[in-house]
Amino acid sequence: MKPNDRPGHVLLPVQIQYKLRWRHKTDHTRVIFDESPDMDATQKYFKKCYVEWGEGKENKAIAEALSEINLPTNIRYIVGFGLGSIAIGNENGPKTCWERKKRCNCQHAMLLNLRDALQPHSKENIICIAQDPAYDETDVDVLDAVDIIILNDPDGLMVVTPNSVVVSIHPTAPVRAILADFMVRPAMFICDKLKDLSPSDPVLGSHNKNNTPTEDWESARVRLMLEEEYELIYEPPPDPGVMLFNIGFYLRKDIATDPVWLEAGYAADEDIPKKKPQKKKRKKKVYRLGTFNVCDRQTISI
Repeated sequence: MKPNDRPGHVLLPVQIQYKLRWRHKTDHTRVIFDESPDMDATQKYFKKCYVEWGEGKENKAIAEALSEINLPTNIRYIVGFGLGSIAIGNENGPKTCWERKKRCNCQHAMLLNLRDALQPHSKENIICIAQDPAYDETDVDVLDAVDIIILNDPDGLMVVTPNSVVVSIHPTAPVRAILADFMVRPAMFICDKLKDLSPSDPVLGSHNKNNTPTEDWESARVRLMLEEEYELIYEPPPDPGVMLFNIGFYLRKDIATDPVWLEAGYAADEDIPKKKPQKKKRKKKVYRLGTFNVCDRQTISI
């Protein structure tokens, strides 16, 4: 009997936790940070993270790994789920908040670098899309300026086709389970790597390798999908300090084994939804910067 098939056990695909508040160590009074997003600061910080990620070892290793495999010629969408809000406010906020913001910014920068790496192999104009309920007006404006289209739930899921790449890095939603149940099989999954099962595992896929709970839990259907229909083509070094710790790059097996698919592919997809996401009402002045170049990569206007 599989661990998640035992009678009396119910899988809960969400993490239950209490809200943390910062207090002074001495008098235990509340510490209030100004967390209201700032457009100008967010744009500058995203540009900084984009440069750092593009010139970093992780991005170069990914580009090298992708260059050594047969890639489909008709990738149309790169869809990111649960990549987090990139909006920043007070620079004097707690260190943990800034570490989380840097991770979110680098994850969005990875979407753009993936597009640049896959575009030479694709006959389609690759479009970057992101869906996360945490996005606010600042996120929408900054990401839209760098050609990342923000969609509301469930429009992002509806865009996923066999011609898509799905990026879902430790999300706070069961993305893999939803797509497995939808019978949607994107060309590539960049997601939490499958666990090495052992008899001591209490619940299948309920925790990551660092023993932290994951909402993108590894159900039996998720494991069957990735084991039977996908091939692990790249795994970042097992270093907890890297952004892609415990993440796997999975390529659909029919792409890797059938060269006919590489040329023929699937029929052209319908256009993505044109509806703009509902922005959270906040009176903020929009600032625009100029353009910036990163090495020899495409110029991005923000």
